[in-house]
Amino acid sequence: MFPRSDDQVVITYRDSNFVWKDRALAPAFLTAREVSPTERWIDCFVPTFWGDITHPARIQHVGVTTDGRTTELPWPPPEMEQPPRPALAMHLRLRHAPGDAPSMVEWGKEGHR
Repeated sequence: MFPRSDDQVVITYRDSNFVWKDRALAPAFLTAREVSPTERWIDCFVPTFWGDITHPARIQHVGVTTDGRTTELPWPPPEMEQPPRPALAMHLRLRHAPGDAPSMVEWGKEGHR
């Protein structure tokens, strides 16, 4: 299942020249799974994320926009082992609140399926 059209994931990182940059992930790198009417999991896997980013560079945070609201999650995700470079992986949990309440975005856990 694909993420909803209003879901966006942006990685904010500092490159080797100490310049902050944002990199939006293409929908092709996101896979969503609806767990319930109010909860979805999004898996992100970018096999070449670090391929054109010179070392040393580091991620500052991950911004997730859903329902028109952006949440920034600090990097790194807790308890998640990263694949070898140049790949990048993460798991996100999105819970949609009823009515006008804001949605919640948090790190998911590896092996949540």
